[in-house]
Amino acid sequence: DTAENGPAALDMIGSHGPYAVVLSDMRMPGMDGVEFLARVRDIEPETTRIMFTAYADLRTAMDAVNSGYVFRILAKPYAQDDFIRTIHAGVKQYQLVVSSRELLEQTLTGSIKVLSEILSIVDPSAFGRGLKLRESIRLLAEDASVDGRWELELAAMLSQLGHAGVPPETVAK
Repeated sequence: DTAENGPAALDMIGSHGPYAVVLSDMRMPGMDGVEFLARVRDIEPETTRIMFTAYADLRTAMDAVNSGYVFRILAKPYAQDDFIRTIHAGVKQYQLVVSSRELLEQTLTGSIKVLSEILSIVDPSAFGRGLKLRESIRLLAEDASVDGRWELELAAMLSQLGHAGVPPETVAK
């Protein structure tokens, strides 16, 4: 997909994203490439961002890289092979970031599930409270369109795990 300017590209990313890779020229109508890629990062932080420019001064490159907005910078003119390799590297970077996040979520979710099953055996009432709390948080987060709902739901389930190590008579007191 292509866009005429930064604002149009941001609209496209918002409506058609996420994109694995976004390319930007440094000089564009409406905003410069560093500003554009910073806004892309805000909208889709996992998207790999690449800048190309004929005006590759050191300050621009440092701003783009140091602020974390750019994965690579291509200086014009560039060879087609370099361009293709850069796009492939950007896609691989995106896949790495996404798969790492998914692995973390699945590993964490699996661990919490095992701990919750232990809690359900040791203290069924605490387990039930955790389930009710998780459901309430899920509904609230969904209603409020909160990002990272899975983290909140896991925290709700974790909130009751302390009961597994406390003697029942202490909990009753």
